Amino acid sequence: MDTRLICVLLLFPLAILADGCSKSSPTGVPDDSNLLTNSSFELNGVPSMQGWTIVSGDSSLLFFSSDVPPAGGASSIAFTAGWGPACRISTMVSAFPGTHHYRVSVWAKRVGIGGSLRFYLKPANSPWAFRKSLMVTDTVWTAYSMTDSLATTGGDSLVVSISGGISQLLSGTTFYDLCELEKLD
Repeated sequence: MDTRLICVLLLFPLAILADGCSKSSPTGVPDDSNLLTNSSFELNGVPSMQGWTIVSGDSSLLFFSSDVPPAGGASSIAFTAGWGPACRISTMVSAFPGTHHYRVSVWAKRVGIGGSLRFYLKPANSPWAFRKSLMVTDTVWTAYSMTDSLATTGGDSLVVSISGGISQLLSGTTFYDLCELEKLD
């Protein structure tokens, strides 16, 4: 058999495996374009909030679920609606200095009262500055996204935050998975 053919036959499976390594992984390891770590709320197949912080609300309203979107791995994170304030978690990354375009995306769904995805700029030595938000309105797993243009300086950070809903009378659960923050330029 020709040596070149043998090399091709041996290298082809390796190329396929290497290609799979660069994609977003349900283990929580980000791909090259995702600035967030633990985007799938699991590490090595185990539910995890590593990289995320509870910033408000009753943490007993937060739980992991095996209900996941396509390519969502084994776990999603879910929030039960409460009386308020809503349970909210966030993750923060350093901003790129200059003016850049960003996309925040997540797979989410709700049963009953839904929660929200929010995007903030945290200037150095200043409180969070709200930028954009969207409500989870679909009852089946849906990809949500929003884009924003920001002018930032050294020391600024970007914050992605997700939460459950608020209700005194109605119940609800909001599920999230595969959160991403991408710099588009």
